[in-house]
Amino acid sequence: MTFVAEVVEELLHCGPPCCGAERRGALTRTLLRAADAPGGVRESVLVLDEATSHQDALTQERIIDGLREVGATIVMIARRPVALRDADQVLRLEDGRVVG
Repeated sequence: MTFVAEVVEELLHCGPPCCGAERRGALTRTLLRAADAPGGVRESVLVLDEATSHQDALTQERIIDGLREVGATIVMIARRPVALRDADQVLRLEDGRVVG
């Protein structure tokens, strides 16, 4: 099993089925598409909008850890600071402008 397949497997089975299963499914499809792209996941840029919302804290932690290990460039839009804790750079928008 490839590493991406392992992360996908983890995403599909982490957390209660009723809590954010649709988001986990969308994230799984995104990773699988990136894996099939020229250059694979590591050469992909993933834009994730609230990818960890509707997840319990443990599931959110597992998703973030898995994304970090995949190695793609990730632009993550999030309201919860914990989702951005390992970001190389954080930009904050206010009234449609970058303020920090």
